[in-house]
Amino acid sequence: ALSDEKFGGRPPFIAVNFTVSDIPAHHGPMRIVPGTQHKAAHRAVELPEAQQCALAPLPSGCAIIRDVRTWHSGTPNLGPRTRFLPSCEYVPESYLQVLEEERGKEEEDGRQWVSYSDWPLPVMPAD
Repeated sequence: ALSDEKFGGRPPFIAVNFTVSDIPAHHGPMRIVPGTQHKAAHRAVELPEAQQCALAPLPSGCAIIRDVRTWHSGTPNLGPRTRFLPSCEYVPESYLQVLEEERGKEEEDGRQWVSYSDWPLPVMPAD
């Protein structure tokens, strides 16, 4: 499985989200659930206090750097405008190699860890 030991304890795939405007608590800030990036977390039950893990307030110009395996979501946007949070993602070649090795394998509970629909598509030529 796509566990920490395959990547030397480093995140295998990161995203950087950018705040393009101020994000107060009532404008749908991102919610991050700490510790869920580790292999065992995919079987975890979300704790009630995780509902309070919103990143707010955040001023315009912030960068949120996160391991994409970490559980995250938006929160209700009670404000008058749409909350935009564009991202830039970094996927090293070593992660793609592990995905290729893991593709189609089943976990102990019968689920496939990597589905074909989740497969990253290259958008830049590898020189």
